[in-house]
Amino acid sequence: MGKTSVVAVLLVAALCAQQPQAQNLADLIPLLVSKISTLWDSGEHEFLGSTCDFTTRPTIYSWELYYLGRFWCPEIGNVVGKSKTRSRSSVLNKAIEDFLRKAIDKGLVTEEQAATWLGQ
Repeated sequence: MGKTSVVAVLLVAALCAQQPQAQNLADLIPLLVSKISTLWDSGEHEFLGSTCDFTTRPTIYSWELYYLGRFWCPEIGNVVGKSKTRSRSSVLNKAIEDFLRKAIDKGLVTEEQAATWLGQ
């Protein structure tokens, strides 16, 4: 069974445990779809004067839910920040931090520019 299937099965089980027994499957489908669709995210983010892109998605690792993040800025250079965390709320920030460290190493961003984001 694929990772996405495991996530779907776990969400269905969690939703079913919370719903009254009399509720039919047709009533659960919109709720299930709305819950699952919030696990993935992507978009653009203004960062250091550039338009950057990001994605976040869930994954299963050792039977636990994790989130994978990616952050990149085509205008700044060929660098992709990546993260893997249990926290959906911090996955993007961790990917931005990884991006900045890699961009500093390549000389694309100065440490002064990155200081605010890296908490220095």
